[in-house]
Amino acid sequence: RKRVVPNSTTLLEAIGRIKDYPGSITEAVNFYADYFEALKGLANSVKQRIIIVIGQRVLRDTVFDNGRITAELMAEIGIPVEEVFVRRLPSKRLPKMRSFGAAINRETILIFRK
Repeated sequence: RKRVVPNSTTLLEAIGRIKDYPGSITEAVNFYADYFEALKGLANSVKQRIIIVIGQRVLRDTVFDNGRITAELMAEIGIPVEEVFVRRLPSKRLPKMRSFGAAINRETILIFRK
């Protein structure tokens, strides 16, 4: 079955940067479609606050800003972000993930209030 890209400008821009790799596009679309469904389930089961801590994703040398993507997907669900904090992770503790040296060097902490 064909999966639909969730409505996120940041996600669509990142997918556009990997347009030459159809397999990677399918991987990204499948992941974020499932992620969006999980966020909807979370939103339905929580009464007041949702706190999400998430890192970036790297696919085909492209960084997917999961913090912004998550905020946009939650707004699509009807729950806007209340606060955002970015925490830089010490680089000496991070192994190189890929040959081009991309590593998750920050995490985004998002707070949503229903």
